[in-house]
Amino acid sequence: MRVAIAEPGIINTQLASAFSVDQKSFHPHSKRLGVLYSASLQTSTAATLVADQILEIAESNT
Repeated sequence: MRVAIAEPGIINTQLASAFSVDQKSFHPHSKRLGVLYSASLQTSTAATLVADQILEIAESNT
C-alpha cells in the first residue's frame, strides 16, 4: 500500500475566483472567512501545477 499526501492550499480555479461574500449575512464569520479566502487567492497554486504533482506521485515507484 502506498500513501502520498499533497497539500496545495488554495487552488486557483474559476470557481475559486468567483467566490463572493453576502454582505447582508447574519453570520459574522462569513465575512472574516471571505477576507481570509480572498487573501489566500493572492498566493494560490495553479491547478495545472497540482495536476502535474498528482500525476508525478501516481507514476512514481516510491
